[in-house]
Amino acid sequence: MAFAYEALFQKLWFKEWFAGIYIWQWDTRSTPDYAAKSPNFSPRFKPAENAIAKWFGKR
Repeated sequence: MAFAYEALFQKLWFKEWFAGIYIWQWDTRSTPDYAAKSPNFSPRFKPAENAIAKWFGKR
């Protein structure tokens, strides 16, 4: 999942028309222990969260 977000941002970030993305299933009730074992789509507490934070931190 982290590789997918990284690829997305590398390709789209500097496009004039790119205004952002919608993060599907951001699980606000998740915990780090649950996320480590969970196969769900939420990037919270997973390596993908770091990729998202890296790119949105550039704004």
